[in-house]
Amino acid sequence: MNYRRNENVILRSIAGETLLVPVCGNLVDLQNIYVLEGIGEFLWNLVDDRSLDLLRDAVTARFEIDAEQAGRDVREFIDDLAARGLITGTP
Repeated sequence: MNYRRNENVILRSIAGETLLVPVCGNLVDLQNIYVLEGIGEFLWNLVDDRSLDLLRDAVTARFEIDAEQAGRDVREFIDDLAARGLITGTP
């Protein structure tokens, strides 16, 4: 399965924090603002039309982390984004 960013989510940097901000029509969904931490921004920028394996491989290539740990971290991050409706899975 590949993953895509929700087109109704924008990325903003405010006061040194990187935020994902869901927008519904002309309204911002303040209840679901998501703060990207650690490798989150790196993954967010890569997530469009990539599989978990490709995301894991990108993390292991960029950061000093083994593939097993990277796989767990990527899965947890992707699952969290998907549960919040910030990304969707595509077959």
